[in-house]
Amino acid sequence: MTKSIITQGTHSIRQLRQNLNTALATIKDIEITNKSTRLKASISQHEINKISNPKAIEKSIANGFSKEEHFKVAELICTLYEEATLSQKHPDNKNRGWQVYRLISKIKINHKLAQVKITAFEKEVGKNRIYTIELEKKLEK
Repeated sequence: MTKSIITQGTHSIRQLRQNLNTALATIKDIEITNKSTRLKASISQHEINKISNPKAIEKSIANGFSKEEHFKVAELICTLYEEATLSQKHPDNKNRGWQVYRLISKIKINHKLAQVKITAFEKEVGKNRIYTIELEKKLEK
C-alpha cells in the first residue's frame, strides 16, 4: 500500500530539522525490520543529521521535489523502510569493509507518486544503520 502525504507551506531548514528530530525521537536507536528481507536496521542521531544535511536535500531537489517534501518523507522513514524492496546489495565503494543496502519504497506526496531510495549500511555484522533517503523520481500512475 502506497502511503499518501501532503506538505503545507514553506518552512526554514532549521524548523524542518526540528520537526524531523521530534518525529524520529521515538524510533531513534530502535531496530526496524524490513518485511520482505527481514533485514533489521536502526537510525541514530548521526543518520538523522545525514538525512537532513544539504547534500541529501539537494539530491531530492535535483529530482524535482521540494525541501519540505524531502523532510516530510524523512519523517516516515520507519514505515518506508519496513515496506521497502531491496534493489541492491554491494560492498561500499570506499573499501571500508561495509555492506551497502539500497531499498526502494513508493509514496504519494502532494498528489505525485514518487520513489524513495533508502540506503542502509552494515558497518558490523548484524548492526545495520539507515544512512540516508532520497526522493528519486516521480512515477507514472
